[in-house]
Amino acid sequence: MIATFSAIAVIPQILGYLLSGLSGVASSPKFLGHVRSVAVWSWIKFLAALSGIQTGQLFAKMTAGRQVSYSEFLDGFALIALAFMVAGFYCGIDDEEPGWFRRRFSFLVRNIHSFCTRSIPPVEEVKATPYLIEVHVNLPELSQLAKLKDSVSVQAHLNAR
Repeated sequence: MIATFSAIAVIPQILGYLLSGLSGVASSPKFLGHVRSVAVWSWIKFLAALSGIQTGQLFAKMTAGRQVSYSEFLDGFALIALAFMVAGFYCGIDDEEPGWFRRRFSFLVRNIHSFCTRSIPPVEEVKATPYLIEVHVNLPELSQLAKLKDSVSVQAHLNAR
């Protein structure tokens, strides 16, 4: 179920990236990190909840006076330990990918990204254009503008017509 929701969110982004990459104007997918985070934390939550259910059933059997095996005893604690291990590994590698991933796939990912964004100009070539906003105000409206002068800085060009 987690994989299905992740696929529904990720596949259209990747297909859009690849299809726009054919013409060289691809932009990076926006929500891949968020989808990964939601999927991993949902799996951790599932493992912790399943551990609680199994441990609760174990204690219910013990209070009812039934015989409990060691495997039943260890199942719940193994699941909560697995949930904490997954959380620990995920929080440890969340900031940077593992070294083996970078060594093996960095070159390939970089080449694919440079091909898919070949028609987009580099950031240094994009020049910011300053915008000047003029507000044309008739003389009767100046009294209303004077009320706003304390809260908003307004440059006004008076219309003499």
